[in-house]
Amino acid sequence: MQKTTTKITAIIIAAVMILSLGACADTRHAMLVNGEELRAGVYIYLQLTAAHEASEKFTQDNPDADIFEEGFNFFSQTVDGKSFSDWTNDRALELITEKTAVKLMFDELGFTISSDEELAVRRNVENLWGNTDPLYNNFNHDTWGDFYESIGVGKESLVEVVMYGLMEERVFLGIFGEDGTEPAAQSEINSFFEENFVRYRVIRMETIGLDDIQLREIDAMAADFADRLNAGETYLSLLYEYEDYVTARDHAHDEDIWDRDWDEQLTIEGPDYDEEAVNEEEETDVGGDVPDDPIEETEIVIDPTSFNDFDRLERIGGYSYLHDYGQEFLLTMEMNTAAVHFDENDTYVLQLLPILEREDWILENSEFLLFEMLEDEFANRVSAKANTIPVVLNEAAIKRYKPETAAKRLLQPWL
Repeated sequence: MQKTTTKITAIIIAAVMILSLGACADTRHAMLVNGEELRAGVYIYLQLTAAHEASEKFTQDNPDADIFEEGFNFFSQTVDGKSFSDWTNDRALELITEKTAVKLMFDELGFTISSDEELAVRRNVENLWGNTDPLYNNFNHDTWGDFYESIGVGKESLVEVVMYGLMEERVFLGIFGEDGTEPAAQSEINSFFEENFVRYRVIRMETIGLDDIQLREIDAMAADFADRLNAGETYLSLLYEYEDYVTARDHAHDEDIWDRDWDEQLTIEGPDYDEEAVNEEEETDVGGDVPDDPIEETEIVIDPTSFNDFDRLERIGGYSYLHDYGQEFLLTMEMNTAAVHFDENDTYVLQLLPILEREDWILENSEFLLFEMLEDEFANRVSAKANTIPVVLNEAAIKRYKPETAAKRLLQPWL
């Protein structure tokens, strides 16, 4: 599993909104958040984020909806009883107050952004700004920067958004990390890992295109492999045995195809063709018998520590290499045992293994596990902080920057 930074998704909050008495002519800022002006570009960017969340929620709540149908428009739909636009704008406001709350928590913990960190953020934004993505070429924009500028998101606005993400990670680890104010116990991390992830080894035997005899051979081999694994035979020795079997089977199949009487099937006609002369020339070119090069036999030595390279790690309930109901079958197995699972296309020899034996996995993915385990707790704290933040809307800006303008092309780029 690669180490990754998880985006903390906060629960819905009720932001304190103080409507301004009159419309502002200046639309360069969208609102005052905790007394500070929020760039209009930041608001527009968060509208895009909120619109994406709205589209995901709509498709989850309406699994039968055909979003690719001609004439379908997300912005003609409703989400949680609200119009798509209203839900998007409300969620954008929530995101704004949440990010402001994170910034306040960042300051309270005594953190600062170093010059090196800021430089790294600006370089990342610069790289993104000039990136040519085929998606945006469909919108007559050559780069991400061209697209963002066309909808009112400037480079500094994007820098500010990325800074929020950096602060969010720092605040989370500042609370729950190893050196945080409330560090999570290692025993809790281990328990979460064991309850939510699974470790196994698998020998996948493809069955598509095999005849009845070959299918019976695969079934017998799979059952034999499971028994031998349970008897203590090594996983790699059986994996190599299966690979050798496939190689020999495919080679025999190739010989069946090419083992024909080509003299009967191919005839070369022409007045200049002299078969005896050709054969004589071939014998002359060989230059006598040439002994075969001796084949050096090398003993295969299996290093037990290399077994870990074949371990698979999966989130329970997430995507599985085993397809269909393979992971469900895996979770019914007894620990340290092997069994056979079948699906429409493949036969699997599975071996379920204790996940906590992989201490290296826990160490490598410690931050990811923390985010996964305490995401909701962190979101609750951010929401509680966000509830205290006053917001003064710039009505002119809110009316001007509609989510339909920027998000429609992103949600349905095929239109």
